[in-house]
Amino acid sequence: MEGGSRGESGDSAAEDRRQGRCDLRRCAPCGAALRGGADPKPYEPGLAPKTVTSVHIMLSSAMNVAVLWKYISLNPIRSVKAPSVPRRNHSTWTPEQMMLFLEHVRHHRWYALWVLEASTGVRRSELCGVEIAAFGLSKKVVRMAATTRVIAAGKAVKGSGKSQKSRRLLALDSFTTGVLTVHFQQLEKEKQDWGDAYQDHGLAFCWEDGRPIYPDTITEEFNKIVDFLGLPKIRFHDSGTPTRRSHCARVCTRRLSALAWGTRPWRSPSTPTPRTSRTLIATPPRQ
Repeated sequence: MEGGSRGESGDSAAEDRRQGRCDLRRCAPCGAALRGGADPKPYEPGLAPKTVTSVHIMLSSAMNVAVLWKYISLNPIRSVKAPSVPRRNHSTWTPEQMMLFLEHVRHHRWYALWVLEASTGVRRSELCGVEIAAFGLSKKVVRMAATTRVIAAGKAVKGSGKSQKSRRLLALDSFTTGVLTVHFQQLEKEKQDWGDAYQDHGLAFCWEDGRPIYPDTITEEFNKIVDFLGLPKIRFHDSGTPTRRSHCARVCTRRLSALAWGTRPWRSPSTPTPRTSRTLIATPPRQ
């Protein structure tokens, strides 16, 4: 009887599987089939095209060196086509939105940094590494050299620029020149106040004691201000992109110039402005 019962039970289970009525969680044969590949796996998109392209460039460069050193005869990466990287549309602000941002940060310690970024569109690493000696305010120019500060292994270190085109001469408008003049006078005052404790790296943008600014801190502070003002979220570098700078920056600098030397309370460039008392950053972050 027992054997017959087991046999009937087995025949019933087989019939259920043929008819698709079995419980997949309890049916061992069906569970094994699912574990064997019948169960669809979650879709994994893999690496982004930009990452694959970067790896492709790195491997191709390494293989070229191997060919030069006669380790191999041909570069195998040349026969591998890198994926196309879709171009990202730059999100920018309107002149009114940029005006709102610059008006809000007028008493920020990095006001000159924000204005320089808006009017020239230089990279964040260049802002962190540019030296006071690179500015010719009498001629209204700044020479961007190879000195930058980039993040490597979690630390800010000196870089050599993104490319050869990083070494360039940029023209400055009158308003940006005036803001930078006030900023450099403030730096000189801080240098005298700190005395021997001042860490003089010759940087145009630094902390009160001369210490370099960690590049990510600029982005974090920028995003904090953008969220506070309710402005559209954009990348820090996009606040000074050439496509927007040609029109928006000129409009903003003209309006800010009228406000600075007109009805709004503003100190003359010949008088240092104590902006540190109203800075939005309470404590200096990591270096």
